[in-house]
Amino acid sequence: MSLHLVNLIKDRIGELFLPYIHPEFVDHDGCRILAVRCERGPKPAFVKDGAVQRFFVRGANATAELTGQSIVDYTTNHFKRRASSGAKAQAQSALSQMLHSLRFGSDRTLALPNCGWI
Repeated sequence: MSLHLVNLIKDRIGELFLPYIHPEFVDHDGCRILAVRCERGPKPAFVKDGAVQRFFVRGANATAELTGQSIVDYTTNHFKRRASSGAKAQAQSALSQMLHSLRFGSDRTLALPNCGWI
């Protein structure tokens, strides 16, 4: 599982962000879950979705996709003022979108898109 997740991050977000993303399995309310802690990264993180690169921002408990001029405005304002915390939010948001596609089976096995059950 760990190697596959690392490969997904490298492929979809970028190898540059690997040192800032820390996945681990933890027990929570009687279930085993994958917890992912994200540190501040060095720059905005885009998620590759096929040939398209998508840009997400995280605010409170929601994730929103920005497009066009909104990306330019956000990165210009956000990363010049607070480069480190903005990159953290971007890495978290990108990872959140990627992990959203994971499914767990009733026997607590993990299903990854296009990869089958682990």
